[in-house]
Amino acid sequence: MVPHLKIEEVLSAYLDATPDDDSDDHLLVAVTAVPDQKKGERLIVLHTSVPKTVDQMQQALKDAGLPNMFVPSADSFFQVDQLPLLGTGKLDLRGIKDMALENCQVS
Repeated sequence: MVPHLKIEEVLSAYLDATPDDDSDDHLLVAVTAVPDQKKGERLIVLHTSVPKTVDQMQQALKDAGLPNMFVPSADSFFQVDQLPLLGTGKLDLRGIKDMALENCQVS
C-alpha cells in the first residue's frame, strides 16, 4: 500500500505550505487512490492553485527519494477550487475520493 500521507507531506513541504497557519490556505494538496484495471489502484493528487507545474511536483517526489510507484503519473494531478473539509476543519477523505473519481471520469 502506498503511503498517501508521505506523498502529501513531501508535496506540502515542496509547496511551502505551513500547517500551523490558522487559515485553510495551507491545504494545498490531498492524495487518494481510485481503482485501476491494470495496476489495482491509481494514485490521484488533488491540488488547489499552486505556483508549481505537475512536472515540478513529480520531480520533488523523486528528489525526496520516493520509489517510482509512489510518484503519480502526470495525468493523475487535478486542480480543484478547494479541498473538501469536515466541520472540524480536517480533510474529508470520502469527499476527496469522490472528487478524484469525478475528475478521473472527466479525463
